[in-house]
Amino acid sequence: MDANEWKRSVTGGHCPSWCVCRHDDENPETDSIIHESKQSTMELPPLVNGTVYTVSLSASASETFQDQQRRTQLDLAVIDHGGRGQLGDYVPVTSRHQADALADGLQAMAAQIRARRDLLPD
Repeated sequence: MDANEWKRSVTGGHCPSWCVCRHDDENPETDSIIHESKQSTMELPPLVNGTVYTVSLSASASETFQDQQRRTQLDLAVIDHGGRGQLGDYVPVTSRHQADALADGLQAMAAQIRARRDLLPD
C-alpha cells in the first residue's frame, strides 16, 4: 500500500466518528493525519480588566504512514478573545485515568461554587 492509498484508508468514511476535518491539505508522505473533533467550550466571566477567556475541550488523534498507529487524546485549552487566540500550550489528556482526574477536579470546583453561592446577593 502506498502513502496515498493509506491516507484514503484512514480518512473520509474511515475517520473516527467524531472527526470534523477534511484532510485535503495533508500530505501522507510528510505529514501526520490529524483528526479533530468539534470543540466543547465554556466562556468564563470577564476578568476585572475585561479580558474574556474560553475553556475548550476537544478530541484529537494523529497517525502517520510510517507507523500507522492512531494516538487519541483530549486537548484542554484556554482561549483569549482579546485577539491572542490559544494561550501558550494546551493540556493533553492521554488516558482514562487522567480524564477521570480532570473530571473529578472540575466537579469538585463546581461543588465549591455551588456551596459558596449563598454568600452572594440575588
